[in-house]
Amino acid sequence: MSKASRYLLRTILPAVSLGVGFYLSLFLVRAFFEIIELSLRQGIPFLKASHIILLSMPGLLVMTVPMGLLFGILFAVSHLQRSNELLAFMSLGFTRKQIITPFILAGLGFAFLTAFLQIYVLPRSNSALVNYRLELLRSAMSQNINSRRFIDSFPNKILYIGDMDT
Repeated sequence: MSKASRYLLRTILPAVSLGVGFYLSLFLVRAFFEIIELSLRQGIPFLKASHIILLSMPGLLVMTVPMGLLFGILFAVSHLQRSNELLAFMSLGFTRKQIITPFILAGLGFAFLTAFLQIYVLPRSNSALVNYRLELLRSAMSQNINSRRFIDSFPNKILYIGDMDT
């Protein structure tokens, strides 16, 4: 790989990480609200509920990595165009193909990363997330159930708890 290709990759990667971080923070807001709701309404400890964020990270990365890559490439190309570096590369004899190659390699690398996350990591993470949420809700529900009480927290359903065997 030539110095010019490494320079272009070094221009892309910080912008990609900035884009992934920005989009990831937008998607994490929903997870934080879910954790706060579990902590306050269900009485689940905050640290146990925050484990949900770690389990939902692969799903969030599958969505944010392609958006971050697009942001990073657009940001890098606009920066190179503004500072006339693309014109300088062309005047030094680089062809468009040589200039585009690092961008294509970065795209392929991130595509393989996203495919790995989506094929191997995401199904395991989603399964663990569903099991963990169910376990958290079971522990919270078992603490909040009392005898002779109506429960209306389910949509379109009202449950009556009669006498319970302890």
